[in-house]
Amino acid sequence: MKAISAEREWNGWIAFFLKGIRQQAEENSHRVQQIRSLYDEMKQAIQETTRSQYTVHLLDAIFSKPIFRTSDLSAQIYHEFGIHEITTPNLLRQLRDAGILQELKPSSGRRSRNTMLS
Repeated sequence: MKAISAEREWNGWIAFFLKGIRQQAEENSHRVQQIRSLYDEMKQAIQETTRSQYTVHLLDAIFSKPIFRTSDLSAQIYHEFGIHEITTPNLLRQLRDAGILQELKPSSGRRSRNTMLS
């Protein structure tokens, strides 16, 4: 920054800035590839575990909020995809039993359990 003020040397600063943008774009691209890979792995694992026609809907809901309350996810899936709220807890139980989901906080009274992807 001092060179810009003293000598009006913008080229070095612009090159530095563009290098940073390029590096961040490459890191973001790699991250996106990892997320896509995880999505594909989870899609296959959920389908094999539940044998449900709702696999993609369930996975999309989980990816939109990886840490969730069971009741919130059930309501979301019902409103977005029309999947009955009774169906979702059974699917989530299967995923938890298979180790795909992890229970963070068990249900207590009227409070729903908190769950996340393992």
